[in-house]
Amino acid sequence: MLKARLRSFIAGLFHRPDVESGMSDEIRFHIEARAKDLIGEGVEPREAMRKARLEFGSIDKYKEEVRGARGLRLLDELIGDIRYALRMLRKTPVFTFAAVATLALGIAANSLVFGLVNEVFLKKLPVAHADELIQFDWLRLENSMNLRYSGSGTRDQATGLPLMTSFSRVTFERFRSDSRTLADVFAFTPIRTVNVTADNHSEIADGQVVSGAYFRGLGVTASHGRLLMPDDDEPEAQPVAVISDKYWRDRFGGSNEAIGKTVLLNGVTFVIVGVTPPGFYGTRLGTAPDVMLPLAMYARVSPRGVASESWEWWLEVMGRAKPGVSPAEVLADVQPSFAESVRDSFESRPAQYRTPAFSRRNVIPQLRATDGSQGPIAFRKRLEDLLQLLMGVVGLILIVVAANIANLLMARASARKQELSVRLAIGAGRSRLIRQLLTESVVLASLGGILGVTLAYWGRNFHTWLPEGADELLAVDLTMDWRVIAFTVGLSLVTGILFGVFPGLRATKRDLSQDMRMNPTRGGSGLVVGKSLLVMQVALCTVLLAGAGILIRSVWNLGSGDIGFDVRNIVLFDMDPSLSRYDRNYAGRLYERIIERLEAVPGVRSATLTGTRPISGGGWSMNLGTESDPENRRQNYAYIHNIPVNFFETMGIPIVAGRGLTATEVTNNMNVAVISETLSRRLFGDLDAVGKRFRYSEGGMQNHPGFQVVGVVRDSQYHRIDEPFPPIMYIPFPQGGPDATLLIRTASDTEALMPAIREAVREIDSNVPLIDMTTQLDQTRRTIATQRMFAVFTSVFGAFGVLMACIGLYGIVSYSASRRINEIGIRMALGAERRDVIRLVMHGTYLVTAIGIVAGLVASVFATQYVPEELLFQVPLYDPATVIAAIALIAIVSAAAGYIPARRASKIDPLSALRYE
Repeated sequence: MLKARLRSFIAGLFHRPDVESGMSDEIRFHIEARAKDLIGEGVEPREAMRKARLEFGSIDKYKEEVRGARGLRLLDELIGDIRYALRMLRKTPVFTFAAVATLALGIAANSLVFGLVNEVFLKKLPVAHADELIQFDWLRLENSMNLRYSGSGTRDQATGLPLMTSFSRVTFERFRSDSRTLADVFAFTPIRTVNVTADNHSEIADGQVVSGAYFRGLGVTASHGRLLMPDDDEPEAQPVAVISDKYWRDRFGGSNEAIGKTVLLNGVTFVIVGVTPPGFYGTRLGTAPDVMLPLAMYARVSPRGVASESWEWWLEVMGRAKPGVSPAEVLADVQPSFAESVRDSFESRPAQYRTPAFSRRNVIPQLRATDGSQGPIAFRKRLEDLLQLLMGVVGLILIVVAANIANLLMARASARKQELSVRLAIGAGRSRLIRQLLTESVVLASLGGILGVTLAYWGRNFHTWLPEGADELLAVDLTMDWRVIAFTVGLSLVTGILFGVFPGLRATKRDLSQDMRMNPTRGGSGLVVGKSLLVMQVALCTVLLAGAGILIRSVWNLGSGDIGFDVRNIVLFDMDPSLSRYDRNYAGRLYERIIERLEAVPGVRSATLTGTRPISGGGWSMNLGTESDPENRRQNYAYIHNIPVNFFETMGIPIVAGRGLTATEVTNNMNVAVISETLSRRLFGDLDAVGKRFRYSEGGMQNHPGFQVVGVVRDSQYHRIDEPFPPIMYIPFPQGGPDATLLIRTASDTEALMPAIREAVREIDSNVPLIDMTTQLDQTRRTIATQRMFAVFTSVFGAFGVLMACIGLYGIVSYSASRRINEIGIRMALGAERRDVIRLVMHGTYLVTAIGIVAGLVASVFATQYVPEELLFQVPLYDPATVIAAIALIAIVSAAAGYIPARRASKIDPLSALRYE
């Protein structure tokens, strides 16, 4: 009796509500057994129970057991839901394939663009402790004490001032010797072209010169051989070079014999001493130097380059901060050295810069020291607006896809309404059914995500498919790292939940009696939700098509605009005899012989040259003054072309006043010039410019005797075609100019003549490489590559979005018509014509399309404000003609999508319709 009461008391102590439901029998058995032993030893029953619980992990252990049991049950249910979802998707292969394919395309597009964002804005340099790196740049203030500048630049968004990245060598050396907060300071700058001769074969490579501490400061080690060291950066050191892993594999087949190989770089003997690790492409995003040389070798491999002048600003400078030192502390440390070096370099300027205009420059530029973990910012800033636009476009596409699949899932749930109603009737909770339906949508999204990642990986080098020039803009290697994978996984899950929640909620909110009788007259709320999603799809498609139309019109305007000369049937390429160590006299004779030989090639009409490649996005300009305005108070600048006698004839630029250059003027490099119409108006107004004089007004050229105008030619473009005609001055090509662009006007297909042109040049001198041979038409297209790229993207995505909307519209109209079969039968039995039925069914299509277009027009007014101005040319942000075309396209395809099910509904036999349930 006592024993039974004791067991009952212990059980009463044990069976607590908070743990009873989840406690395992095994745990309960052990606790009860231990409590009995303690009571037998004379311990009070409550104290015995407490001690037994403590010995077996206390109440926390019980709770963990409860949570574990519940977790196992949830896991079992989840696995069961996934299996059930896969079975259901397998039963509808057409739906599954369509949904997974469209999702995969949307997710792949978003993953690729996010991959670009990751490479440009999120990833750090692949070096040791990148967070310790410091990037130096400066803001150019009014009257800043800087002279000749060579390097990249952008505009600071906070101040609006020019943000420059290059420094003088004096500044670099002061930072290196005086800084107390930097463990290392290093500098680098690109070399325009490097003529690499190895194994009796020459080719052009991208080069970069770096200071001796470059690799040490970055914390980079060689994959083969060794990298450059400070001792290599001495004028008397043996010339050595380091090559990139990619160049090592492409040029030398990945052979270890490349280490220690002697090569000629621009005619100078170098020894390859090492290979950089895979994935390291230097510090400048968007560039991948093949060859890296010591800074001390710059003057030898680039005879035209600066090397020691203290007033030249041409080096990018970075440093590695000592542990625990912030960029602000580094800035405070190097600011005095920077100011002193600026004053010293400015005071050492040559005589031509000691004019009153330069003497007014007395302001120290504003130095900045910022986080250098991602390298210099100029390239990233150039892509910021473009990548934001791309993310917006692909994001809209994913929304359209998700809305379309949500519609399909609702239609699918309607087909399963009897199944769901039965499950609700026999006791299944609504939350349980919603979870099941959400599991199906997440599984569907996961399949789309897996396929999307596969497509993204396959298309990670998509920039190579872009229009020529755009591939250079996005010349970054996309890697599917953890950020991209996490983004894709998260995007898939969020998309699956978003397009699954509405069908799940609607499918489980039902009148069971009506659903189990399969009454087709109920459930109109599903159509309301579906049509709302369709309105959103049509609105987004309107935005995409309006944006695509604006960009297409911009590209059309660029391609059909007046350039000033005929770009067809022109072949051009660059040559630089100095890369082969030829002097200026030989270079001048070489150009004459090459032009003479090219003009003898069958199919060539004429050949000429210039100092600047036409419409290449580059060039040089000078400020000009006239006899009436020698100080150039109006700031008249002009772009410059160095040309021979036959330049205008070859290019097809007509002379409108005076004459062109003569052979004597070109040979003797006389101070005469031919100017464009725009420059004539700026310098001399409406006066006749022929015979008048002008001169350089700054840039250290004030002592130049000036030029006499001998002719005026028609306006033409200089470095881009998306701008008004610029002022241009044409002056004699200097005898033996260092480098030149040769232009060949052909009588027929330019592509077919390129091999003959190469062979003709090789016959004259095979040691001088031809650089970037192309056609003038392709060269021109490069300057609008960005506009063409976005026009292609938005057009393709817009068409894809319209297709998705049409599929959704077709499904909604078909579903709506199937629900109104009885009504249609009655109408037809009462005498309604087929056209009346078509009009009845199409009414919903018209309404959805109209509301969506109106919403899209409102949204596009705001969306177009985010289109960067550089993408537009002679087209307003909100162009009525483009908008009307977009509306017409959407209306036509929407009408077609709705007409097919409407026409099918009009053919229903009235008797069959009346018997339909």
